Parts: sequence; C-alpha cells; structure tokens
Amino acid sequence: MRFLILPLVMFAAGCAANAPSPQSAGRDGATYVARGQEPGWIVRMDDATIRYEGDYGATVLSSPRPRGAAIANGQRYSARDLVVEITNTPCQDVMSGERFADTVRVTARGTTVSGCGGIAMLPDGLEGTRWSIVSIDGKPVAADRPTEVRFEGGRISGTAGCNRFAAGYTIRDGKLRVAPMAMTRMACIGPGGDQEEAFTALFAGDVTMQLTPDGRMTLTQGEHVSVLQQSP
Repeated sequence: MRFLILPLVMFAAGCAANAPSPQSAGRDGATYVARGQEPGWIVRMDDATIRYEGDYGATVLSSPRPRGAAIANGQRYSARDLVVEITNTPCQDVMSGERFADTVRVTARGTTVSGCGGIAMLPDGLEGTRWSIVSIDGKPVAADRPTEVRFEGGRISGTAGCNRFAAGYTIRDGKLRVAPMAMTRMACIGPGGDQEEAFTALFAGDVTMQLTPDGRMTLTQGEHVSVLQQSP
C-alpha cells in the first residue's frame, strides 16, 4: 500500500471561535444561555428579552434586551438592576466539569456572580474515541461508503469513504492540531471520492470543534461543515 504525504492539515481552532461571538448571542431566534453555581443562577437572552434567575430562583429580573457594548474580547449588556458581561474566554463549570466557550459575569441588584455560557466545548481529551461521519457539507455520507475517524495512541486515523488517512495530533485548551497527514492513493470515482474530497477540504484552514446537544461533534471551517457521531 502506497502513502502520500499531504501538506494540508496543520490547523488550530481557537476557543473563542468555538462559540457564537457575544455580539451575536441570542440573535436570529437563538437563545443564549449562561449559568453558574453556589448560589445557582441562569441567564437566558434572545433577540427580544434578557432574563435572570438567581439564588436558585428566588431572584428574578427580566427586561427588554439592551443593546450590547463592546468590552475586551466580549460584550456587555446593561439593563436596569442587571448587567451581563460575556467574554470569549473558556470556562469550566465548577459542579459538572463541563467546558463552555464563554466566561460570563452577572451583576444583579449590586450582587455579582460568575459562571459559564455559550456552546459546550469538547473535552481536552479525545484519546480512545471512535467516530463515524454523518454528513459532509450538509450531505449525508453514502451508505455504501463507510467512514471512520479514530483518536488513538496520539494519532488520528480513518477513512472518509475512500482512502485511509493517518497523522499525529494534539489537543490543548480546546485546540486540535494535526501533523502532516499520510493518505493512501486509491482512485475513487463517484460518491466515495466526492465525500472524501469535501471532507479533506475542511482542513484547508482553522477548524473549530463543537458538541451538539445530542452528543454529535461538528467540525467547521469556512463554509465546510462535517458532523460526526461517536461510535461504541
């Protein structure tokens, strides 16, 4: 089996890129959620309102969504008796250990609490996990072209439906870096070749990793998006 070294996959995904920017939080019908512990609190913000529930629900403040003001690496939303500051700095929930894209500070009636918000981020370790590719650029993968992506022994390997690929990888602070990749050189005509070409195009620039609510992983770069499902 012959291998070809491809100089296309040194990439890093900054944590700030793993979540919608504070400027876009809650717009276009989406609800931005942030929460913290001890005492428990939650903020929900959409394109119309901002609502805070603090002290395990004992304190409730709600108002029309204020216009955001830029702060260092983030945005501040100031309403009567309520100020919410969102910064694109990774945050780990003190109770669950989950990691989120944003650090959030809330001042409600003079009392300040801190917590996490935005999109849940992947853990620092994917070692030992195995995934299949569900879709590439919005198109389901061909049923007769099985896919696989493994993270094992410090290497990422697998197939996007045609050739096999392999490379070393590291993950640090939510950033995935893949060394120059080796790939077999089989010629693939049809769906297998098409989906492999689209998948490898994903790695032409910085790639962000996100977890969806149903536990899938999305890899995004520019207009390219691949969705992966974890395998047993």
